[in-house]
Amino acid sequence: MRELGLRGTDIIEQLLLTKVGAEEVSKSTTSHIKEMLDAGSGQRRGTEELPQLEIELARLREIDHRCLDVEDLLSERGNKWVVNDTELLLFCDTFYSSGKSNWLRSVWPDLMKEIDDIRGTVESQAKAQIEICRNSIEKWAKTYVDPTSLENVQMVAFKEQQEQYDAEEQPSTSILEERATKNSEMKVRSQDQMAKLKEMQNGYDQFLATVQSRFGWSKPIKGYSNEQRGKLFTFVGRLDKALTTYWTDLEKRVLEIQLKQRKKEEISVLLRSKSADHCARENVIKRDMDRLTKECDAYRQREEQISKEKESMRKQSAAQEGEIEELQTQNREVKAKLTMLEKQLKESIGFAKSQSQSSLQSPQTAQSQSSLQRGGSKVSASDAA
Repeated sequence: MRELGLRGTDIIEQLLLTKVGAEEVSKSTTSHIKEMLDAGSGQRRGTEELPQLEIELARLREIDHRCLDVEDLLSERGNKWVVNDTELLLFCDTFYSSGKSNWLRSVWPDLMKEIDDIRGTVESQAKAQIEICRNSIEKWAKTYVDPTSLENVQMVAFKEQQEQYDAEEQPSTSILEERATKNSEMKVRSQDQMAKLKEMQNGYDQFLATVQSRFGWSKPIKGYSNEQRGKLFTFVGRLDKALTTYWTDLEKRVLEIQLKQRKKEEISVLLRSKSADHCARENVIKRDMDRLTKECDAYRQREEQISKEKESMRKQSAAQEGEIEELQTQNREVKAKLTMLEKQLKESIGFAKSQSQSSLQSPQTAQSQSSLQRGGSKVSASDAA
């Protein structure tokens, strides 16, 4: 009613506007309700009465989830969750905080029993509202944070996209980069939502501290507040762990796919490189074989030429050996003749000596011997010729 700009008595201030005509009143419909009321005022003409407006009111509870929006727990909004100052809350605080209940219980037990019933009603409603508020936070978390919840529409669409990526048998580099980018964006969004959830948890803790302060006279409210705080703490802790595990597993799977694809590309490049090296090596081997063939042919020709030269030299050597043998034969014959001549010369010398000795004895004899010697010399000269 305050958000709509409506004013009323103190009684109406303790009530909550729940319905205007057929329209349910909520935070999301406040602007529409305001338009309906303005439109009704515009239909008034002169002193005519306004059209009949049917509304429904409910008692404003001390803790009323209808006035509490989970996003109002965020620090940027200043944590708008408050405990409503209702007459019943003030009534119970008056009786049970100051110890007046003991005196009234002894003096007027029947009345005190009725007051205890009112207290029980206030406590049970407050406990129910505390639990509803926690459930609202958990519902928001399942809608925007929980990676396994079907209520998280964005995450469901993201998983469907991941399945499409997984269906690719040989994803290209561009597809892998696109997937990594979208995964990173979605992870950042999830982490931001998780941070908001933790802010809501802190805001809820602060709100429960206010509840325990305002319901200081009620031990059941204090204990139940601690119980709900623990449940939300456990829920957020498990959800945080599940979110971390989900993204860790997803990043690990994507990394394995990237490494597998990179390995395939490296093998393909290596095969192409080996093929190029093999072709180059074959060309080198072919060139070497051609060169060696030419060298073998040249050596073979050289060998044939050397063989021919060797045969020619062998023939020449054979001819020269014949000539040498002939010369050796002639040499032997000359040596034999020389030997014979030397023998004859020795004989002539011996004979000349003997003749010279006898010439000393008779000149005639010497003259005859010289004539004989001259004749012998002519014979020797003719033999030598």
